Amino acid sequence: MAGSLVLSGQSPASLSDKLTELDELQERAAKAQEQAEEKAKEADRKNERRRTKIDGENARTGEKDKRVRVSSKPSNNASLDVGSPTHNGDGNNDNVATGRNLGTFEATFYTAYCSTGCTGTTATGIDVSQTIYHEGVRIIAVDPAVIPLGTRVKVTLADGSSFVATASDTGGDIKGRRIDVLVANKAEARRLGRQKAEVEVIK
Repeated sequence: MAGSLVLSGQSPASLSDKLTELDELQERAAKAQEQAEEKAKEADRKNERRRTKIDGENARTGEKDKRVRVSSKPSNNASLDVGSPTHNGDGNNDNVATGRNLGTFEATFYTAYCSTGCTGTTATGIDVSQTIYHEGVRIIAVDPAVIPLGTRVKVTLADGSSFVATASDTGGDIKGRRIDVLVANKAEARRLGRQKAEVEVIK
């Protein structure tokens, strides 16, 4: 019929309804996209606040650690007491405070029993027949005129290993700048031999 156009066999009213429905679908899709974008923006804002909070906490932690490191630095003029330090398997001490440096000594090594008068008891009365430690630290023999008996020292051997010891013994050959370090057996004494050692007063 001339002057009348019908698409796909649908009436104009039906076509109008379809177009209206399509517009509504497009509008809902646009709203859904806006909501998704707003959620993404909110998630970004939350992540930024979280990062800012973490950065602030890390900064405060770093400042606290710095204060601890500064406050824990010992004074060279202080009288230092290490209490009962801990040892690793070979008797070395990792918690040694640094005090007055007595300089270089000659170090030799002895056992609790020997042919030159070692009886298993030190000159200060300590029983060392079953141990090379007393009150958690090593034992050395000294010349009391150089290192008074009862002095606690840090001994650093030629190989760089170190330990804390108390001057608890004497010996006829231990004169001047010489120390004799108590060890567990003669094999150990022979292995260590005679060497230079640095001695620092701890207490």
